[in-house]
Amino acid sequence: MNAHTSIHCYLAMPSGADIRMWFAGKRGEWLLAEESEIIQLSGCDFDGKVLAVGRFYFQRDKLAGDTIAPKRPEFLTWADQLFRAAKKLLLRSKALDAYVGPSTADWWKSGGKLVSQLTGNPAFGSEKPDI
Repeated sequence: MNAHTSIHCYLAMPSGADIRMWFAGKRGEWLLAEESEIIQLSGCDFDGKVLAVGRFYFQRDKLAGDTIAPKRPEFLTWADQLFRAAKKLLLRSKALDAYVGPSTADWWKSGGKLVSQLTGNPAFGSEKPDI
């Protein structure tokens, strides 16, 4: 069996988040708009042998008409606090220019392969773990 896991989720403030959606007609589904006050976590594809680097991010700005404007201060403060808390729980890898969890660090040190994409080049697979 050739199976793999992947993650794609959104984090929003407990109350008062400005969430906007739009309908992607060709795909037949509703999607979150970029101006939404959300943190996105995506990627981390894993096939049992190779782990693809994921992404944990949010946009600080939004398009308001023809102007780029910052998102609400309440959201930015919340998002910054969440990122600081997450970074305290993770280990920093200079070789990856990324943060990894303790279990992933142990797996990497034991020979696990980290790549930019599951079907892409093993961009990180040959690097010596530095965490």
